[in-house]
Amino acid sequence: MYVEFHFNAKLKDNTPENVFRILQYMIDFDIFEVMIPAHPFFKTKKWHHILASDSGVFDASTESTIHCHHYALGVTKNFLCVKCSFENDDNEVEKFIDWITPYLDKTTGDFLGFYRYESTQNPVLIFMK
Repeated sequence: MYVEFHFNAKLKDNTPENVFRILQYMIDFDIFEVMIPAHPFFKTKKWHHILASDSGVFDASTESTIHCHHYALGVTKNFLCVKCSFENDDNEVEKFIDWITPYLDKTTGDFLGFYRYESTQNPVLIFMK
């Protein structure tokens, strides 16, 4: 079943470079050298391209990005913005969320986004655990 997935969060300042490389690879496939973690998300068949997926089933544009904003006094913040849709055959959404949440600059209860299956109008809201 197809799922629409929207997710937005600031990444922690101490997020490992490899996490950025993996996310960038998942978005545009430009980086080829990434160390794959031993997390269940990376055992799914489609892990490498879900953030760039567009099923064409939903009435929304899809474009996942990592934005780096530079502020005064040399402060840099990195934001992950996910907008994609794909077949969630192996619970990729839940496994992605489980993998990425340790790197998010969020506290328990913060809203992160939602996902919605094609068969329903009601989304599943995602909050930081």
